[in-house]
Amino acid sequence: MNLTEFTHVFREAAAWCFPLLSAPWTDDSLRSKELLSKQYDESIDSDTIQQVVSRRSELLGRSPLTDVSADPQMVGTRILICDFASSDASEASAFDSDGYFDAFDVPPWDTWITFMRNPNSPRPWMECLISLVPLKCVDRVQSGINSNPCDVLYWASPVYNDSDSLNHKLDWSIPKWLSELTPGLRAT
Repeated sequence: MNLTEFTHVFREAAAWCFPLLSAPWTDDSLRSKELLSKQYDESIDSDTIQQVVSRRSELLGRSPLTDVSADPQMVGTRILICDFASSDASEASAFDSDGYFDAFDVPPWDTWITFMRNPNSPRPWMECLISLVPLKCVDRVQSGINSNPCDVLYWASPVYNDSDSLNHKLDWSIPKWLSELTPGLRAT
């Protein structure tokens, strides 16, 4: 996926998610049955992620896609990286995020953007889900990140220093264009 493709899918995810956040939060707020009719298990993979992204694009294609970049909700929207294959299914992130994450530390599927694997990494088996986090959910997500015992959830962040030990684990998975798209973001 390149920057143009990422930006398009990011805008589709935002266009889909933002209207859903006007209602009070529930565990299903960003888990639309139209996008994924059956619950996945710990075997989530690139096919499942692509199915959701394609279905969302198909459904949004039936109505004009508004320019979400002008939407005030875009301010503060973040990008999350989830190393779902390393989850211990402790449910700590699910509990502390008020159901934003599921038992496998996976964010809600309405927010999914893409799947990434880097064959040149020191861990070529590592698979990551990239998703958008609307500003309205950032605190909830940060609580889930803070309580995660396996360090499988990260903000996409181009900023690294010696104290950012958690970020170093995923340095390779953040393409240069993604880092440039999220200036100034860093794990807290």
